[in-house]
Order: sequence, then C-alpha cells, then structure tokens
Amino acid sequence: MTAQACGNPRRNFSVHLEPIIRLFCLPELDYSRTIELPSYDDRNFRVFENAAQPRSWVVKCVNAGFVSEDRLRLQAEIMEALVEHGVSAPRCVPLRRPPLGNNDPWFVAFYDPSGPGNQPPNSDGSNGVLRPPESPQLPCLVHVTNFIDDSMLFPDAAPKSATFLRHLGGIVAQIGVGMQDFFDPVQMRNEAAARKGFKSLEEIATFTWEWSCCEIPKETKNRLHLVSDTMSREEAEVLINRVADVLPLDGSRMKLLEADWSARFSCGTCIEGREVAPRHLLNPYRLGFLHSDINDTNVLFSQCDRDADVYTTSAILDFGDSTRDYSLLDIGITAAYACMHQELTPVEVLAVVVRGYVDHLAGFSSSAAPSTEELEVAVDLFVPMEALRMLYGMTLARKLLSAIMGAEQIYLCPGDEYVAHTVEPVWNASRKHLELGTIEDCVAATRKAVMALQY
Repeated sequence: MTAQACGNPRRNFSVHLEPIIRLFCLPELDYSRTIELPSYDDRNFRVFENAAQPRSWVVKCVNAGFVSEDRLRLQAEIMEALVEHGVSAPRCVPLRRPPLGNNDPWFVAFYDPSGPGNQPPNSDGSNGVLRPPESPQLPCLVHVTNFIDDSMLFPDAAPKSATFLRHLGGIVAQIGVGMQDFFDPVQMRNEAAARKGFKSLEEIATFTWEWSCCEIPKETKNRLHLVSDTMSREEAEVLINRVADVLPLDGSRMKLLEADWSARFSCGTCIEGREVAPRHLLNPYRLGFLHSDINDTNVLFSQCDRDADVYTTSAILDFGDSTRDYSLLDIGITAAYACMHQELTPVEVLAVVVRGYVDHLAGFSSSAAPSTEELEVAVDLFVPMEALRMLYGMTLARKLLSAIMGAEQIYLCPGDEYVAHTVEPVWNASRKHLELGTIEDCVAATRKAVMALQY
C-alpha cells in the first residue's frame, strides 16, 4: 500500500508500507485492510494480520525533516519504561535486526522512498535504513506499536464528571512516578544509555520546541496574524499577556525550589502519621520527561461507564509530544484539554484534576478518605501554592497555544477536520479565563476548591 503526500508540510510525504513492514518483527499482513488513522502532524496506519482472527498494529510515520531519529527513539523508550513501571501504554515492535554489534532492541527505522529503504535487509543485518543517507530528501522515520483492542475513547464533547477528572489527575501521577528515574542526568552518561545508541542525550534533555512551556508566549505572538474568523485577535492578545506573567518559568528559581523541596522531603515524610511511599514523593519543581498531551483522544478505556461513573484505563497513547520539562506541567496540560466542552470554569476543572493527582500520590481514596488536616498537608507537599500558580498559567497557555496552532494548521491544510473540530472548543475554553479575576485570585480559588472536594 502507498499513501500519497498531503498539504501540511509535516505530513507532506508518501509512505510505501510493504518495505517498511519487512523491517519489523511482524507476521504476514493483509494490506487490503489497512486504514489510515486521523492525526495532527504525522501519519498513522492500522495494519492487520493475514489471519481469520487478525491482530493489528499501528505504524507511525513522521517526517524526518521535522523530527530527529533520536527524538522518535526516545518516545519508544519512554513507552517501554512506562510499561515496565505498570503504566498502561502500547508496546513497541522491535526491528528484526538491530545495528551490528548491538544486542539491545531497536524500535525505529529510517525509510527513504527513493533509496535503501526499498531494499530488503542484507544477510549481515546492514539493511541501510537505520541512518539517513547523504541526501537532501525528506524521508520518514517509523516505529510500530500494538493496537489496543477492546477499548474506547471518552465520548467527544460529553460532560466530564468530577470522578472522571480525578481519574485524569491520577493518570498524570502514574506517568510522573513511572518517568521520575528515566534518563536522569547521571543515567544519560552511563554505558547503558550509550548502548541505546542515542547520538546526543544531553541535547535531547535540553530540547525545546514550539509547544514547550518556555516557548508559548513567543510562539503564540508570532502566529497571531493567523487567528481565524472564529477567534478574536484582541482577546487572544490579552490572554497571551496573562500567560507571559507566568511563563517562561525562571530556571534559577526552579532550581532553588527543587533543592528546598528535596532537602525537606527526599528522605521520606508522613501525612498526619500516614507514611507516603518514597517512590511517590514527586518533587513538583524537578525537570523530567512528561507526556505533554494527555487529552480525550490520547487515553483509551476498557471501561468507560458514565452512568455508573466508573472508568478503567487500558492505555495512554501518543507520546509524540513527550519532552523534558518541569514535571508538574503535565497537570496543567491535562486540565487545559479537560476544560473543552465543559460548563465548569477553568478553576473548577483544574482543582479536580489536581485533587486526583494528589490523591494518587498520597494514597487517598473513597475507602481511605483524608481528614482536612491530612489533605492540607498533602496538597502543600505535592502542589504548593507557587506550583499551583504555574499550573494555572500552564492551563491557560496550553489552551491558547492549541487554538492558535490549530488556526495555523487550518491555514496550511484547509478542510482538515481533525484539526478544525478542536479549534473552536479549545478557544471557547480559553475565553473563559477572560471572565475570571487575576491570576492570584484564580490560584487562591483553585486551592480552596481542591480542599472542598469530597468523595
């Protein structure tokens, strides 16, 4: 099967699946059943086994002109690390032959439609597709994951209950716990990391891009001229200025906050006599790898019963935005997208997501509900007031960025329904911040709302 190029420059490449699939440890496939899945700036295909009851996989292809091989391989390693820590995520399919002299599994292939990617692997394993050829073309990078069967998404535009929003906060906490030891500065220099074959782990660790929190004020201002008819440029500018009061975060200040928190809690702590598991002591100010895009389309559920208000996660999807940033920001990003299609205010949504995050780390539940004193200690431990201010700023910033980036994508690729259907609701969610008070007032109201939530 060959998928043709399209208008979006990030997705403007053709894909010939057969030679790509030969590189991965997959059975014989029935290409007549292949489905291209909706996507933002990559190309994803669901492929099926040639069998009576076929298994299926997702072949994820990205434009090598925009995403480096190291970045894509990092995503694969993150998914593997999360699975090892008990977080539900897709499993990556390894290549049939790792690079010569390397016994560790590799999960990413390089495919040049005009070059060696069209050739089957050589008998010695030097298949010519693991590194870019000396060519000005823009081929693609590919990795394959298992398709998560018997799962569903949360219904689009449906109201989200407090239980559901708490569940999202718990997901953020699970990812934070699973990622806290992933390629820290010491590990990035050890031999095990070197065997993974990354060219520059330090460069990845300091990687910034247009969706990073430090870039949001600049990137949104640079794209104001693309704001669509459904948005107000004047209102967008007001909101951008509010974001600039919080972001980018001051790196020196964050280091001081991280050090102070570590000095107080790194050896463990108790909440009113109840010991907090050391592994769950997540420093809110530390740098770490985060998912950076937990939204309704990136969480699958094996149980999503809105009548009974019961939810069971089967997988966290799409680690394409994963980056190294301040770990607490994943809470703000998650709350930002949870505000879409909701009557709740941004303060109310953020408060419930934060409460779910705190409850997971502190071990609170309906059967082990905290006292007011216990909850106050836990909130001050995991999301202090200064961190909460950052989260509120990030909640607004990510909504605003998504709306303006969406306007850019509509300009580049008119008629793209995948992008168009998100711009209006995320802009409407952004505008709700215009009805609220100052950032300080909203932060105080958020903390009050966190404390007031009951099981």
